[in-house]
Amino acid sequence: MKKTTQFILCIALTAAGAVPKGSADSKQIERTLTVNGRERRYRVYVPASARTTEAIPVVIAFHGGGGNPDSMIRLSGVNAKSDEAGFIVVYPYGSGRNPKRGLTFNGGGCCGYAKRKNVDDITFVRAILDDLNGVASVDSERIYATGISNGAIMAYYVASELSDRIAAIAPVAGPMMTDKCNPTRPVSVIHFHGTADELAPFNGGRGKGTSNVPAFMRPEFFSVEHSINCWVEANGCKRKPTITPMPDTADDGMRVTRKVWGGGKNGSEVVLYEIEGGGHTWPGREPTVKFLGKSTKDISANDLMWEFFQKHTRKAGTRKPLENGDASEDASEDASGTGQLFESIHVPGFTDFHEGLNGIAFADFDGNGFLDALTVTTPPFVLSKELKGKEQPRDHLRLLLNQGSFVFRSHELTLRNSPATPNDFGQGWRGSQIPVVADFDGDGLLDYFVSRQFPGVADRVRKGHKPVGCSLFLADGVFHTFKDISRKLNVLNERAYNRQPSLGDVNRDGYIDIAVGADNTTNAFEGIPKAALMVYEPGKNGEFTSGTYRDIGGSDLVADFGGFHNDPARDKAGPKVSLRDIDNDGDLDLFQSTHVLINIGYDARRLR
Repeated sequence: MKKTTQFILCIALTAAGAVPKGSADSKQIERTLTVNGRERRYRVYVPASARTTEAIPVVIAFHGGGGNPDSMIRLSGVNAKSDEAGFIVVYPYGSGRNPKRGLTFNGGGCCGYAKRKNVDDITFVRAILDDLNGVASVDSERIYATGISNGAIMAYYVASELSDRIAAIAPVAGPMMTDKCNPTRPVSVIHFHGTADELAPFNGGRGKGTSNVPAFMRPEFFSVEHSINCWVEANGCKRKPTITPMPDTADDGMRVTRKVWGGGKNGSEVVLYEIEGGGHTWPGREPTVKFLGKSTKDISANDLMWEFFQKHTRKAGTRKPLENGDASEDASEDASGTGQLFESIHVPGFTDFHEGLNGIAFADFDGNGFLDALTVTTPPFVLSKELKGKEQPRDHLRLLLNQGSFVFRSHELTLRNSPATPNDFGQGWRGSQIPVVADFDGDGLLDYFVSRQFPGVADRVRKGHKPVGCSLFLADGVFHTFKDISRKLNVLNERAYNRQPSLGDVNRDGYIDIAVGADNTTNAFEGIPKAALMVYEPGKNGEFTSGTYRDIGGSDLVADFGGFHNDPARDKAGPKVSLRDIDNDGDLDLFQSTHVLINIGYDARRLR
């Protein structure tokens, strides 16, 4: 951008009022460095939520052309996300004639004073990262960059030139301004850009001129497509993206589409949030001035950016062997060369939590091309104490995101409209069993069903508990937030010792039906042995949540399934079920296992 353009932007961005204050115990620190004989400055924001005893992730936030750290803080609101999530924010000062305003960065092909004077901003950023350890304990594997406009250009530039230090970037309203990118390792990218951006046009070019700054004085911007294509190729991602329209929740005249190029090296990916009608703005935030254009509230760049950063570390693939040395250190080798079909390996963040695994489902929740794991676990407990009401273990629900190369990272889950929480998934009872995953409502996001056992003996509820039943959770706009529709859609089967679920379209109407196996009283000790075959019946308005499920087990339609007698002499336990087309005739068949019946006090040898 030309000098006059930067000055106009500086006036606009610094005229929006005072810089927001951080939380009460947060710290803002100014640091000064000498880089290539030039005095350079940066600001550090350390939130109160940062755990100083552990290594802390860092987000470098580059201000726009003509701005400064104050303008970036006001425009982006990143400090508020820092307070919430506990990461450090670094705000470098650009260069200019006035050390406080009208500042720019040299992002390789742009901008202003910094570009004309050939300022070495790459060396400056490297010096910042080296100096940061004097401020806090920094997690060198989780250093990220973001920025708007000239700041976005700079984020792309450091990803290319400092890929040995940067794990992922989140450019906003600014393209890459070099012909090529040259990373030495994959760097994941999440880019936000409005199609109506008149200052850094989505399709490239000089953008719209004004009476003060004619179009010919603006730089020739590369297109967003150029930026995306360069990094898709550099990261080795799939050429065809997964495209998902985002929910239009704000009714602001703009629509957002997410495009994901997954399957890159080391779990890398490239993501574009294309904002139809969006301007030169920060999604989720009000524009500081009107001429920047409209800003959507359908998404929050800060929330999505941090969610993305949590998935990507600089050294994806780093792992350590088991202490006893029985497992291979390199999970990517599989069992090759060992003479075995399979080899035991240790996967940090996946195989090392000390809880009992009740059930697990593998599916690609975040759309990066790798299978994630949804787990239901119970902490260790003493059964005799639990039976006497002295010990109440709480089930845990976890989503472990697969970064590639057998690297998993736990991601926070949100459950809405539900008495269950991820850390008390059984609602005070250790009965959560097995999750199964599918897109029940056809919105492009994965949902899940979880079976649960009855908290009682036979049909008597244990003191202090209540029948919880099975759960059906629908994704609520994003892959990690779910709403509980279990009771509304009648999938509880709450008085049964529910075990293995299986999904399939039983009546071929296009909707997913649910079969759930159940143990019997003599084997399970708890719950009525009532298996269920729940068939979905659509509602009148066509929305999935307007319908309901009807259990046809034991009815004339399925007379031999689910119609148990609660009689040890006649019952056959059926804890495991599977809906599959076993005979290849186009119809789903229903398989149900039986179980050995052991009556307490009965001589088991007589069963032989």
